Amino acid sequence: KPLAPTAAEAGQLLNDLRGSDRLITTNLINRNASYVREAKQFIDEGQIGELAVIRIDHCTSGLAWAERQHYSHHAVEGQVLHDCGMHYVDVMRWFAGSEYRAFNARGLHFWKRPFESYFMVQGEFENNILFDLHNSHAYSTLAEVGRNNSRQEYLGSHGVITLSHDFRNVTIQMNGRSRTVTKTIPYSGKNLDTHYTEFAVALDTGDLGALPRIEDAVIASQVSQRMVDQAMAHSFVNFGEHEEPAPALAAADC
Repeated sequence: KPLAPTAAEAGQLLNDLRGSDRLITTNLINRNASYVREAKQFIDEGQIGELAVIRIDHCTSGLAWAERQHYSHHAVEGQVLHDCGMHYVDVMRWFAGSEYRAFNARGLHFWKRPFESYFMVQGEFENNILFDLHNSHAYSTLAEVGRNNSRQEYLGSHGVITLSHDFRNVTIQMNGRSRTVTKTIPYSGKNLDTHYTEFAVALDTGDLGALPRIEDAVIASQVSQRMVDQAMAHSFVNFGEHEEPAPALAAADC
C-alpha cells in the first residue's frame, strides 16, 4: 500500500520487476501534491537554510464508528502506521534526501480494538536531520464533532514551513530568508490527475523524470512496518472502553 498490502509482498514484487524494460512507477500521494512540491522547491532554493527538523502529524477522527467495515478493512493492510503512515515515512525521506538511521517508536490502542491505534515515532536520518511523526485514525473519534490534525512542518537554520489541511483546504505558511508566503488553496486528495499526466509524459519520452520509483514505495512500506513492529514489541496499552458512536465525524483519509 501502495504496490502491495505487506512489506514482504512489496519486496518480492520489486525483485520480480527488477530488470524489466517497462516504465514502472507508483502514486506516492504526497509527492504529487502541489503544496508539498511548493514547499520542497522553497527548501531547494535555500529559503530556509539547512533543513534540520521534520515534524508530521497525520491524525484523523476516522470512520471506525460510521463504517462498520473499518475494522476488517484495516486488518488487511495492518496497523495505521503502515497502511496510511507509510506515505509520511516516504515524504520525510524525500525531503531529507537521506535514509533512516535510527528511530524510537511507541503506540497504544483505543477502546480495546487492535486496529484503532495511535503511533508516535522520533528518530534521525543518516544526514542527521531529526524527525517526529504522529499517526492515527482514532483521533477525537468519539468527540461530539471529530476533527483532524494533519500538519507538516519543516524547520531549517534560516526559516520554517508549515503545511496543514482539513481535507477541504490547505493552509501554506513559508517563512524564508527573502520570501514569506501565506495562502490557502483547495485540498487536492490523491492527486491522481497529476500522477497520470506525468506518467503520460514519461511514456512519450521514455524517462520517468521525477516520478517515484517503486523502490521508494518498498522502502516506505518496509520502514513503516519496522516502526510498527518496534512499537508493538513494547507495552501497547489500551485507553478507553467500547461505546456507541458520537453522531458526527470528520472525514478520514491519507
